[in-house]
Amino acid sequence: MQNSWKILITDYAWSSIEPERQVLAEIGAELIAAETGDEAELLTLAPAMDGILTCWQPVRAPVITAAEKCQIIGRCGIGLDNIDVEAATEHGIIVTNVPAYCIDEVSDHAMGLLLACARKISRFDRAVKEGTWDQNIGPAMRRIRGKTLGVIGFGRIARSIVPKAKAFGLTINICSPRAAPELIQESGAQKVSFSELLATSDFITIHAPLTPETQDMFGEAEFRAMKPTA
Repeated sequence: MQNSWKILITDYAWSSIEPERQVLAEIGAELIAAETGDEAELLTLAPAMDGILTCWQPVRAPVITAAEKCQIIGRCGIGLDNIDVEAATEHGIIVTNVPAYCIDEVSDHAMGLLLACARKISRFDRAVKEGTWDQNIGPAMRRIRGKTLGVIGFGRIARSIVPKAKAFGLTINICSPRAAPELIQESGAQKVSFSELLATSDFITIHAPLTPETQDMFGEAEFRAMKPTA
């Protein structure tokens, strides 16, 4: 099939884009991979592109304006903070994402980090490699069961972490202004205010998009409002 569309991929985190190339070839689209992904290169490539795929590379207004033929910008992930959605909308370009991308992987990683902190795994690992064997290094270890996990947000990743945290015996408080309390309760957690979450949590995990509401959510005042042992 003769290629009739050109799709630019600005960057990617995996070793090969051959699967993407093959899928797009089925509809007669050619995949063009940027070499550096910086804005200067994207500005050069954009005018000839019918679509843009991006992982983490910013796709800002100048690139979107230059992409005169572009009909769609796809994010290889969930968040859209690296795409100027407003500029895309002004130019009639559809913006898409992958809402179910790495839900379990991210919540697994969050639990892994919680365990690493609570059990001092990274600290002990570094100490042993330096020839030190001392269980009293750093703050005292505490049993996880019975402690409280505060979760910011109640999207797919946050909902995925609830049963995993409950399996460790954690009480789970959710701060999500838009989530219905009954939905949170059905998951086995409880809805609390931000101030209550700060005051009661032994651990806090954040699973919310970057928005004007969440920008700078945590600062000195918020950390001071938390438990000294959190």
